[in-house]
Amino acid sequence: MVISNRVKRMWRVRQEGNTLQQVANEFLCTRECIRKNLKKNYGTAAILGLVSLSRAVDIIRKEHKVSCPEEPILLLLCEQKGITPISVGKRQHWFSPSQIEMIAAALMAKRSCKVCGGVVPPDRWSYCSDRCYRESTRYKNASPEAKAMHNEASKRWRLAHPERAREIHRKAESKYRGKGRKAHPDNIGTIKTGTLLTGDT
Repeated sequence: MVISNRVKRMWRVRQEGNTLQQVANEFLCTRECIRKNLKKNYGTAAILGLVSLSRAVDIIRKEHKVSCPEEPILLLLCEQKGITPISVGKRQHWFSPSQIEMIAAALMAKRSCKVCGGVVPPDRWSYCSDRCYRESTRYKNASPEAKAMHNEASKRWRLAHPERAREIHRKAESKYRGKGRKAHPDNIGTIKTGTLLTGDT
């Protein structure tokens, strides 16, 4: 069977990770037309060798026997580990089999608890126990009176330890800047003209 150059180009564009709609837009036809042409000439319209994010979650859980978070959290993990999808469609991200191995390895690596620094068990993600989780949300769930007392104590500490407070401020600014956000001055204090402000005006 002779395959036309047009259909060969459709196949090549599709295998680059583009969605059927993206291929259709490039060739000025419908998705169904693309699907039928590829199915007729190549036996499938699927992207060979690439795995969608939703399928990757199933593979990691069933084949690698690793506890895997839901898709949004898994995407954040990939971003942290520098694992960039081969292709990003309108509704899906596509990864190669080797990248799936890297994601599984990252999930199997020992993670430290954000509160106590202990090893996080496989069935948990950020905290080693319910106790550490409650500790991490203690301020968030505290009463207004408790929050006010905490803020006053924080102001006193920042005045007593200005150098340490500036160091914390710089680290927080760097962290939030990397995420495309600006650190909130009410949470970390504000440095202005070399003076640590306490929040009083």
